Amino acid sequence: MGGPAVARQVRHPDRPREYTIEGGVTEDEDGQFVFALRAVQKGDDWRLSFAGSVHFIAHHGLLDILIMDPELVIGPEVPTQLVTAGVELFGNVYPEGTDMAPLRICVTPDS
Repeated sequence: MGGPAVARQVRHPDRPREYTIEGGVTEDEDGQFVFALRAVQKGDDWRLSFAGSVHFIAHHGLLDILIMDPELVIGPEVPTQLVTAGVELFGNVYPEGTDMAPLRICVTPDS
C-alpha cells in the first residue's frame, strides 16, 4: 500500500466518522469514494472531470483536506505520485513525488 492513507486515518474504529461527502459522491461496498463523471475532453491527452467533494477532518482539525470536483488527465502511464500542487494540500507533510494510494477508475455504462 503506497503513500499516505488519509481515509484510514479518518475512519479509525475508535473515533467517530471524520469526513463528509457532498455533490453526488457515494461510497461503494469497499469504502471507496465514487465521484460522478461530469465531462470528458479528448485530445492528445484525455481530461476527465468529476463532480462532488470529500472533506476529511482529523486530529482536532490539524488534518483538514477538501477534495472537490477533481480532474484526471490521462496520458502516458505514470505511477500515482503527489505533484507539486498537492504538497501544500497535505500540509507540507509529504514531499513531491511521494507514492500515493493507487487510483482506481471504474466506468459503468448507462443502461
